Amino acid sequence: MLILDDCFSAVDTETEDHILSRLKRLRTGKTTILVSHRVSTLRHTDRIFVLDAGRLMESGSHDALLAQGGLYAELERLQTQGQRPGLEPELA
Repeated sequence: MLILDDCFSAVDTETEDHILSRLKRLRTGKTTILVSHRVSTLRHTDRIFVLDAGRLMESGSHDALLAQGGLYAELERLQTQGQRPGLEPELA
C-alpha cells in the first residue's frame, strides 16, 4: 500500500498529470491512497471520500460526486473558478 499525503500541492497541474499517469501504470493492481484538497488530483481516482471536520460526508466517483452537487462539487467549482484569470474563489 502506498499513501501520498497532499504530495502534489507544490507542483503545477501538468507535472501532476504526468506523475499520476506514471503512478497509475506502475501501481496497477495495488492500493494507493491519495490525500488531497485538489480536485485535479482526485478526478483520477476510483473512489473519493469527502471529509468535513473529520466526518465522512460523501463518497463516490468524481462524476457521481459532481452530480450530487454537495461539498465536492462546491470545491470543484471554487477551484475551477479560481483558475480563470481575474476571478478569485469566494471562501465562506
